[in-house]
Amino acid sequence: MKRILITLYVLASVVLTAVAQARLP
Repeated sequence: MKRILITLYVLASVVLTAVAQARLP
């Protein structure tokens, strides 16, 4: 179960980073 939570956390971090990069001019 912990591995799934870690995977979700990593995926969320990657998605948030991608969105932040896309919003930059």
